[in-house]
Amino acid sequence: MTRGVTLLLTTVLVGATLSGCGDDGSQDGERRSVLVDPPDTPSEDECTQLAGDRSAGAATTEDPPAPGRYAFASRGVIETRRDGKVVERRQLPKTMDAYVTDARTVGGVSCFRVQNRLTGEIADTATFALRGEELFLVAVELQSGGDLVTYVPNPAIRSLDPKELEWTGTFAGTTQGDYQASVVGRRTIKVGGRRVRTVGVELRSTFAGDLQGWQTATTWLSVDEKLPVIIDSETVREYGLDQYRAKYHAVLLSVEPEE
Repeated sequence: MTRGVTLLLTTVLVGATLSGCGDDGSQDGERRSVLVDPPDTPSEDECTQLAGDRSAGAATTEDPPAPGRYAFASRGVIETRRDGKVVERRQLPKTMDAYVTDARTVGGVSCFRVQNRLTGEIADTATFALRGEELFLVAVELQSGGDLVTYVPNPAIRSLDPKELEWTGTFAGTTQGDYQASVVGRRTIKVGGRRVRTVGVELRSTFAGDLQGWQTATTWLSVDEKLPVIIDSETVREYGLDQYRAKYHAVLLSVEPEE
């Protein structure tokens, strides 16, 4: 099985839209510019720290996705509920961009970031460590407007295990949780006129602590380009008395970055 980049992923794609809900909903957050800054390539020191013991004996055999901007056609909704009643409902934009940084390799582990930007003010940025064919989600920033929440799962979330059809794990820290993943099939999908081989991965996650809620996502990942091609996701986050629910469907428009 190929190593697929569950970048959007499968754990947090629309998490940013659910994070910036006022100071009472982001205890560990900090204020930033309203507009989202583009992601930066992890530094050598940061990649060394992120790699940790995953670098022992590792030899990177798979390349991360090509850096640049990728466009997705998307549809979905975001709801805010209070006391079980819907107080706000918004349609998601019809297009969504994902930005992939250059990778930095230290000790056989490649580190890179992926930012999923729903609007100019709403985004999540995930940092990944790639060892051979194993992909680990090591940090996530969720930004909505001027609010920023960061969480670092410990240990890192194993986003794809090339040796297994099913795998599970737990993580701790200020946000705790568990996840269950499974391969749901293989199919060929036409993307921008090209036939792309994909493998489907379903990931179910639960969160407690600073971030509370759950997410279920099925992502069809390209075997050769190592990009998400189709994503179906539903996410629920709870902050105090408020519950935020997002459900969306996204389709990659081209396997080539636009810039």
